Amino acid sequence: MELPPAAADEVSGSGIGRRSGGAPLPGSDAGSPGRAWFAAAVLVLLVAGGLRFHDLGAHSLWGDEAVAAINAWGTLPELVERTRTRNSTPILYPLLLRVVQQIEISAFSVRLLPALGSLLTVAVLLFGLPWAGVSRRAALLAGTLAALSWAAVHEAQGAREYSLDALVAAVGIVALLRTVRDGRGGAWLGGSLFLGPLVQYGLVLFGAAALVTAFAMGGGGGGTPGRDPRGPPPAGDGPP
Repeated sequence: MELPPAAADEVSGSGIGRRSGGAPLPGSDAGSPGRAWFAAAVLVLLVAGGLRFHDLGAHSLWGDEAVAAINAWGTLPELVERTRTRNSTPILYPLLLRVVQQIEISAFSVRLLPALGSLLTVAVLLFGLPWAGVSRRAALLAGTLAALSWAAVHEAQGAREYSLDALVAAVGIVALLRTVRDGRGGAWLGGSLFLGPLVQYGLVLFGAAALVTAFAMGGGGGGTPGRDPRGPPPAGDGPP
């Protein structure tokens, strides 16, 4: 017995396939969020911010934090030279750390970038995943896990680049899902692929995996607007 198009979509909805015309992924509830979900997402963000900024500058810098802060001092040529010879990270994080320390040199200012990066990561998961076609319930779960993760909170309160790594990776994953869905996340995906190697060398591997996935799943490719390539062809599309 042949299933109607809607039922066929439900049966094949376990995978992630490209959707033309901006239609939501099967099983997703993308669209304007309900009040209860939005209130829960804001609550998760507030909890995440409280955990990350509580006593952020109350303790002295650890040894590796102090080294990162000192390596970001001086002129721009000196920063580039120290990044090449002493730092284990690319140029972007030491450069941002140098800009922050031009305003104030303190434990709080040195740790401010990781805390903000970690908080933005939670926001990207909460609001970016529904934009990419993932259900709001799944996005709320992902954001809550990231907000309450001990490792995420620990790294958010240390003057290291790992929180920015997570932010770039989260943007890249959300953009990849949107690109695979309807080809409209290419700009965000390209931005994350460009910034990744400037934040952490290991994100080169993440970028390569994202590109392979996008091409393998046909993200951003051509197609008939408004038509699901997995569904039955409209009348007249068959062979003569």
